[in-house]
Amino acid sequence: MNAEPLRKDDVQAQNSPRRNFVEVYQNAGKAFHLIDKYQTPPFPSTYSLWYAYVSGADDQLVARVDEVLAKHGELSAYEIEEIVQANLAQDSNETARQNIGIAFEKEMESVLQIIQEGVKRSDSFRSTLTDAGDKLPNSMSSDDLKGLVSGLMEENRR
Repeated sequence: MNAEPLRKDDVQAQNSPRRNFVEVYQNAGKAFHLIDKYQTPPFPSTYSLWYAYVSGADDQLVARVDEVLAKHGELSAYEIEEIVQANLAQDSNETARQNIGIAFEKEMESVLQIIQEGVKRSDSFRSTLTDAGDKLPNSMSSDDLKGLVSGLMEENRR
């Protein structure tokens, strides 16, 4: 197949997470066009490669695809996988690491909140015990002592 590869100048090179819907949709259309044009298998990795290519998101990827297309006029499944692993797999690993980090941070915040609540309850119970200790010498009757113990038990249940 004698095909002329797309040049980076032919595609939009903006690499911003705030791309508008129209631009993303256009890039998707271009990617599907290249999948059809070069008769590459429509697998997710193939789509990722062509989408990154048309968006100009990775200069090395664009250069490598251009090189292979100039040399062979097509991309084999092996070449696609090789380019994806060399250029896009790192992004996937970084995203996974970031997601793990975010999840870990959320769990740590949750644990910290539980500890803080435990400290507050402990301080509250300590205050109740101190008050009970202050009242104990003055509590001579069994009803007063029962009321004091009942209050401590109620505080402990919280």
